[in-house]
Amino acid sequence: MKHTRRGLVLAAAVVGTFLASVDVTVVGTAMPTIVSQLGGLELFPWVFSIYLLTSTVTVPLYGKGADLFGRKPTYLLGVGLFVAGSVLCATASTMGQLVLWRAVQGIGAGGVIPITLTIVGDLYPAAQRARVQGLFSAVWAISSIAGPALGAFVVEHWAWQWIFLINAPFGVLAAILMLLALHENIERHSRRLDLVGGALLTVATGSLMWAMLRGGDVGFDNPEVVGSFVVALVSAVALVFQERRHPEPMLPPALLTDRVVAVTCIAGVAMSGVIFGVSSYVPAFVQGPLGGSPTAAGTAIIPVGIGWPIGSNLTGWTLRRFGYRPSAIIGGCFLALSAVCFFTFGLDTPRWLVLATMLLVGLGMGFATTTLLIAAQESVSWQQRGAVTGLVQFSRTIGGAIMVAAMGAVLTTTLRHELGSSPELLDLANAVMDPQRRNSVPAESISLIRDALALGLGRVLLGVGLCGVAGLLAILAFPKGQKVGD
Repeated sequence: MKHTRRGLVLAAAVVGTFLASVDVTVVGTAMPTIVSQLGGLELFPWVFSIYLLTSTVTVPLYGKGADLFGRKPTYLLGVGLFVAGSVLCATASTMGQLVLWRAVQGIGAGGVIPITLTIVGDLYPAAQRARVQGLFSAVWAISSIAGPALGAFVVEHWAWQWIFLINAPFGVLAAILMLLALHENIERHSRRLDLVGGALLTVATGSLMWAMLRGGDVGFDNPEVVGSFVVALVSAVALVFQERRHPEPMLPPALLTDRVVAVTCIAGVAMSGVIFGVSSYVPAFVQGPLGGSPTAAGTAIIPVGIGWPIGSNLTGWTLRRFGYRPSAIIGGCFLALSAVCFFTFGLDTPRWLVLATMLLVGLGMGFATTTLLIAAQESVSWQQRGAVTGLVQFSRTIGGAIMVAAMGAVLTTTLRHELGSSPELLDLANAVMDPQRRNSVPAESISLIRDALALGLGRVLLGVGLCGVAGLLAILAFPKGQKVGD
């Protein structure tokens, strides 16, 4: 890759990463307008869920494809599908079509971030890579903050279709930069992509996510939910056999026997429960039990976006000075300290403590995730770097999706236990979360509902804290003596 122009490649990677990450949040702001024009309110959740599902299950396939066919063609395929899906979303005339095209968009997004991380692993040595990862952390943080505001601006001043169409020129720019600037030598040999494994992974993951989400509504003893769990289990077992016999497995079993990779994936599942749980439920905690405004709820998680890039940038220094394990433990300790704060959250929690806790989460994720990803990439050869990067990214995404679904089930179950199944009380609970409707709630009901919300969200945030502790415990199993290359 000696003829590669790293600056242009990095620019392409940043643009692609911003597009894939901002699309998770930008659509949420526009959905009320989209539903009002397209109808299909019952399909509302699937606009988000299908994107998360397809962008998750395709990550290992892209990772393996990058090793077999090269980073550049695999990246271009992902960006191309993402742009095509975006344009098709803008043409949707029904909610069903929008869900279908969001699936295509997610399939493309699944190849952008993991291949970007793989390319960075190829171009930069370990110590420098930590600083570059800090840049991407900042991009993710900016996208999470800018997404809702961008969505609101587009819907208010243009039309909702532009939320998707605006992706096209930037996606094309990222593809052109990568096409011109990245040069690699690919060994010519027989290649077989594990499509059966990808299909089994999709069925297993989709069934598990559906069972977790549906179980929170109808109960986990519901035959439909039990059947989904059975399908997920059978598909997972079949996937194990498929990966053992395929010559080019999508999820190489040998990778999981490597202690560094195994610890990275286990810690990734736990830590993703922290970051997904924080972004999903801390705003609800601020706006509900604490009685904050939507602005206060949105700004509550901004310190995560501040702490994450700071932690990632400091990782370059800690890696050179102390090595992988101590650097990762620093991140785990920040997460464990945030867990102590989560355990104290209640109706009388001061806002400054919420903000301080979010900063601890950001610092912990910055140190730990950056260190562990670099360690996993450095523990394998170039020919396996794409697969291991995809595996790490997949463990984080699927872990977060499952954890959030489980937390949602805890919240729903708690509210139904505390408030009963009365539609009136449950509707009042929604009103308490909305500042514009909060004053219309009878005074005798507000205290009951806020207590129920505080109990339910408190249990959820307890789970978030336990995920942080589990992340530290997993990191402590990281092997000692791992040196960082120059």
